[in-house]
Amino acid sequence: MLRVMKSAQLYLGILVAGLVNTLDPEVIVTGGGIAERLTDKFVSPIRVIAQEYYLRQDGRERIRIVPSALGDNAGAIGAAVIARRRLGLSRIRTFPFCRRPSSLSTAS
Repeated sequence: MLRVMKSAQLYLGILVAGLVNTLDPEVIVTGGGIAERLTDKFVSPIRVIAQEYYLRQDGRERIRIVPSALGDNAGAIGAAVIARRRLGLSRIRTFPFCRRPSSLSTAS
């Protein structure tokens, strides 16, 4: 079982590096049952492997690779957000679990 886990972490690390090299994101969020249950114990080796494969090594620490905070509800929440936006109800802050960053809040 441990060998399978290490193999999965290796290939996920390479996949994450490919995404970072192609898209240059600020954050990569991992999800799924194992990532959610083991949190950083699972994600940390993926982070280390991914950093080895980044084409640009300068600033590699700025890219965050984190486990999902929404758990099994992520798909349903994402679908609800998309539906609200398409219906013109894009005020995400109405969801109690989604906090609008203070930098995006509007002054009254």
